[in-house]
Amino acid sequence: MGLPDQVTLCLGVGAEKAGTTWLGKYLAKHPAVFMSPIKELHYFDVRWLDGIGIEPLDQMHNRMRRLSRKVTLEEMRENSGRWRMLRALHDRMAMEAEGDDSYLDFFAKRVGDQLVAAEISPSYALLSAEHFAGIRRLHPKVRVVYLMRNPIDRFWSALRHRARKGRNIDVSFDRALTREPMRIRSDYARTLEADGAEAARAVAQEALRVLFAATAVLTILAQIFMPWVLLLIHGGQADDPESYSLAVLLTRITMPYLTFMAIAALLSGVLNSAERFILSAGAPTLLNLSLIPAAFVAPDAEGTALAAAMAYFVAGLLQAGVLWWGVNRQKVRLSLIGWPRLTPAVKKVLKLAIPGTIAASGTQINIIVSQSLASFEVGAKSWLYAADRLYQLPLGLVGVAVGVAILPRLSRAARASDDSSSRRTMDEGIGLAMALTLPAAAALMIAPVFLIDAFFTRGEFLPSDAAMSGSALFHFAWGVPAFVLIKVLAPAFFAREDTKTPMHYALVSVVINTALGAGLFFWMKSNGQAGFIGLAIATSVAAWVNTALLAFTLLVRGWYRPGPRLVSGIVRAALATAIMSGAVWYMLQNLALIRAELWDSRIASAAVIVLAGGVIYGFAALLTGAIRISDIRQALRR
Repeated sequence: MGLPDQVTLCLGVGAEKAGTTWLGKYLAKHPAVFMSPIKELHYFDVRWLDGIGIEPLDQMHNRMRRLSRKVTLEEMRENSGRWRMLRALHDRMAMEAEGDDSYLDFFAKRVGDQLVAAEISPSYALLSAEHFAGIRRLHPKVRVVYLMRNPIDRFWSALRHRARKGRNIDVSFDRALTREPMRIRSDYARTLEADGAEAARAVAQEALRVLFAATAVLTILAQIFMPWVLLLIHGGQADDPESYSLAVLLTRITMPYLTFMAIAALLSGVLNSAERFILSAGAPTLLNLSLIPAAFVAPDAEGTALAAAMAYFVAGLLQAGVLWWGVNRQKVRLSLIGWPRLTPAVKKVLKLAIPGTIAASGTQINIIVSQSLASFEVGAKSWLYAADRLYQLPLGLVGVAVGVAILPRLSRAARASDDSSSRRTMDEGIGLAMALTLPAAAALMIAPVFLIDAFFTRGEFLPSDAAMSGSALFHFAWGVPAFVLIKVLAPAFFAREDTKTPMHYALVSVVINTALGAGLFFWMKSNGQAGFIGLAIATSVAAWVNTALLAFTLLVRGWYRPGPRLVSGIVRAALATAIMSGAVWYMLQNLALIRAELWDSRIASAAVIVLAGGVIYGFAALLTGAIRISDIRQALRR
């Protein structure tokens, strides 16, 4: 259809309480102006501004659903105001799938003989000059009315508005005045880093050299003192000289992986800051791609172990190389050649990075502690390792990915004192993490032995080993949501340059895991039970304590309070998970019939049940509203 060329498309933009509502009402009174029945369409900000406008869009969607239940056939025949609003909301929702043409058609279907078609979306004020140039290309006649207002007057107006709405006002007047300059910048422009891209590159350059030097020295020292280092980790196996010597050799070969990963982590940070996530997310797969062929190059177990150790070295080199290439593609030129210098900027980075690294490593430290204690029980290390491989999968795929993706957005919101954007980003991150994690945790709890048996039982790993490993996996599984939430909650602190608080809580979790794990391990062994199960219980308890401390601190400091949509989404995800759990349990009760149809294959049966469970959860999530088509479209657009 298209908007006629003679019609002017008018966009009203501006900050909160700057007069945009008045402008909309004023224009609507003019006979030559068609004013959108939906004052704020939020089309261009949803499209271009990293999720700004999603919340109002959700509100429009909910309003459309309520109206669709109320509008009568008589109202449809009479073309009542409610029916026109419902049609307008329907057309607005269609824009997300149909794009720019549907945006113009929205006005074309309604403008009639009027000469101006208008909408008022204040958040369009955040659009760049390039964005407005793109809008100008959509239609020959575009006009933008930009409303501004004295910031103090605007502040008081917003304060009164929030008070009338019954919203909590938890900011003092003095603090509000202090934050107002940053708020103005957020309202009218999206700023770059204060010192520009070149200064950021220089900091990354110096940090890279210091990091490389430090990890290289650590690697060399580890090579020298490796026999004594392993006593701390594998002390229970030191009485087997042959195996212990092999462990020392293998660890020495893999030790340079630390240096490669340190470089890769810094390079990933550079890419993530530029919102380039694909390479940093995909690089770890190179480890698996390197390990798979290593399993087939040697005829015996010792040769395979040596090949796997070399694969770690190769994988580390490949990951660092791929990320280095990606950084170069971003026109960021870095070099390892040069003497490391502890500049003030590097000192600041290290001051933040060291506590942050400890905080992010809390779960891994707990795993090392558990492995060290498990070395005093025959077979326990293998059982814990198998369980660890499975419960770490949702942590790596979901927790780490979501945490990395939301950190740049949280950092921007923190710099701009944009509490609304920060809360919305956290809600989205936690909601997505739980929607993907809850079904994974439930599946691991329902079928731990079945999954271990399918993927690990072969060679010297017997069905009896699968049963023992499955008992540990069950207790790891109920801790999986906590493992993931730690990765999602911690960025809220990192974005505000507070890395010490998450570090302190990570260390608390390590103390709890060590004390509780050791206590349960030796108590259960003394009572004739498998002590390693106590280690799994302790690891999950420690993770939940860490999660509770992070969440409580965010709440107390006023940095984050979950929105009602998040709470509702988690409840819906839990309901969808329950439906999936029932279906998976039923399939396990009829496992013999399934295996009979799949050549009695454990792996094929597991693959079918896992795939079926995923499909069932997907349908249940759509049915309960835990996942919506609009959310999927928005995620794909990003």
